[in-house]
Amino acid sequence: MAPLYLGDTAISKIYKGSTELGQNYLGDSAMLSTGPVATENFGIIAYTGDRPTNAPKTGMGFQPDMVWIKGRSFGDFHSLLDSTRGANVISPDDPMPESSFSGFTFDSDGFTVGSSGQANSNGETLVAWGWKANGGTTSTNTNGSITSTVQANTAAGFSIVTYTGNNGSSATIGHGLDSAPQLIFVKVRNANNGWPTLFNDGSYSNYGIRLNQSSVDTNNATVFFNNTAPTDSVFSVGSSDETNDGYNYVAYCWHSVAGYSKVGSYTGTGSTGLTVSLGFQARFIMVKKVAPSGDRWLMADTTRHAATNNDAFLDATSTLSERDFNCTNGITFTSSGFTINTTDGSFNSSGGTYIYLAFA
Repeated sequence: MAPLYLGDTAISKIYKGSTELGQNYLGDSAMLSTGPVATENFGIIAYTGDRPTNAPKTGMGFQPDMVWIKGRSFGDFHSLLDSTRGANVISPDDPMPESSFSGFTFDSDGFTVGSSGQANSNGETLVAWGWKANGGTTSTNTNGSITSTVQANTAAGFSIVTYTGNNGSSATIGHGLDSAPQLIFVKVRNANNGWPTLFNDGSYSNYGIRLNQSSVDTNNATVFFNNTAPTDSVFSVGSSDETNDGYNYVAYCWHSVAGYSKVGSYTGTGSTGLTVSLGFQARFIMVKKVAPSGDRWLMADTTRHAATNNDAFLDATSTLSERDFNCTNGITFTSSGFTINTTDGSFNSSGGTYIYLAFA
């Protein structure tokens, strides 16, 4: 093993007895864990549409298993695809069932859109966020009362889950992760229905929100997710046709991973300069106000705008193009989190409760 370095200075080597090692050991068990490499598990591509040429969109840094696309310079639906469902699109801002995205492929360094106007309009600017799951390889999961098909990246705390509801009053679904998911988006694939969302970061929980709506209705908690926190092996669903009718469903599950991702919440102060600690420098942040009333799901990243005074937002609930949404100078991405530079209610009303998802 090469020496450990502080700057350019070698400071130590690691030995077990007289043997130089590549890891720390406790007995025969390796102790040193580096965690996921951010740029190998989450990526961002900003591009200009070239329909009908439809050239591959590259620069992701890996082959993504989930891609979320949104037009920046024009208004149109969001487009979300994953390698479990294949070339079929669902829109976080729209309740319509999935439909074919002819020609879409998941490529080694990004993706190819095909002929879609909403994801490749000629001459318009767009952004794509990508997540790695398990390279398209799925497994059957029988941990829940309903058998699910799971594609999981346990190191990065992300899984794609598909299942068919049992039309019962409640059920459990295996999610494939090794820790309880803190954020879950669910969508019916073959019916016109919303995006029930479960959030539980240990400090705040809400099981009655939707990704496709700014409003919050806590009365949905039981029918969506049986008002039950996920476990290390399953999440629960209730009797709603949005999570557990006789339809086919897809669920996207995340939990925080130190140094890479954070599912969290904070309380607004109504004053500029509010800091939120993540423990890493983020490249992407999505924020939503959930109490005492709801607001937009606003998304920012450091590919579309500089880290400082970043107000290039997209709204997951809307077809609207990129704009500041009255949050001028919005947020600043820092080395350990983000600072909120606005007092607008979307980010920072006094006493408001906000939830967020962030990736390094």
